[in-house]
Amino acid sequence: MNKKYFSTYVSQYMYQPHYRIFDDKNVKILEESKIISNSTIYAIVKTPKVRFVPSSFKVTNNYCLQGKLVVNGKQHNVIFNMAKYWFNGESDLSISLRTKFRTIEEFVEYALSGFRSIAGVRYSNSEKYNRLTIIKPDSSEEQLNIICPIASGMNEGVPVEANLFVYQLINHYDIDLLSDLEICYIGKSNRSTFDRLKKHEKWGPILSSRHNEHYDYFAYFFVINEALIYKLNSNSNDLMLRTSSFLPKGAITSICEATLINYFKPDFNKEFVNTDIRNVKVIKNWLVAKGYNSIMTEVELEGLMGRLGTKQKPYLPRHEFESSLVP
Repeated sequence: MNKKYFSTYVSQYMYQPHYRIFDDKNVKILEESKIISNSTIYAIVKTPKVRFVPSSFKVTNNYCLQGKLVVNGKQHNVIFNMAKYWFNGESDLSISLRTKFRTIEEFVEYALSGFRSIAGVRYSNSEKYNRLTIIKPDSSEEQLNIICPIASGMNEGVPVEANLFVYQLINHYDIDLLSDLEICYIGKSNRSTFDRLKKHEKWGPILSSRHNEHYDYFAYFFVINEALIYKLNSNSNDLMLRTSSFLPKGAITSICEATLINYFKPDFNKEFVNTDIRNVKVIKNWLVAKGYNSIMTEVELEGLMGRLGTKQKPYLPRHEFESSLVP
């Protein structure tokens, strides 16, 4: 028997600390993000606070910084390599560096080769890094500020300040210290998720909820893609055809929102939480009425900041919702 599935999935995502959504200095940068501008689904997420202990950080060998992070009242030793931070990242800068230099060693040699000892002493690149790196006193629990000689060397020696945000580093280096990234609320917007979140009425109740001072809150932006999947049975061999459903963008967004809420059941969502998914109006009109047999929604996010869940669902990097549309 042939079956007809409607599938939606998260193709890209971005997270931002909630306060950046309301910071006028960051608004223009965020609004220019392609992921944010292309996103139609958003979520408000909370996690127990993670903090730097700025005074604990020092420069060590091999271009590393070592120090402590505090999570749930416990201190954890961490170490991260700044050469890898610049070279192995996903930013446009990192991509261009990997295009220009074949190896990370070649990159570091180029960046630090211009720094020489006044007294004529030969220093290794690691020693140069140790001597020239400055951990700035204006560093905070949320942000470590350093003068990085690798970045300065790429900038013709002009000092470059690197601002390292605690969650950015956790995600970049897979420092597995996060406990629960709990989805508090899921919503949608076919115009601008950014504008919708800035004015969202749920921020008040969520931020004023009990024990909120022990948590950090994030806005997550999800870019959604979709597919029509035919599962065919031909000569007893299961075959599959994947193509576009050609449903309107608004219908796709509404269907995905309903299934995500129905699956995760966030604390601050009411609609769709305990609904039979087949009875949701948009699903009845666009899927059930058009002969779809089943609906699927997938969430698979890279990095530790993608390990989402709720009280109803475990904290995992991958979630899959599937429900029959046949009575």
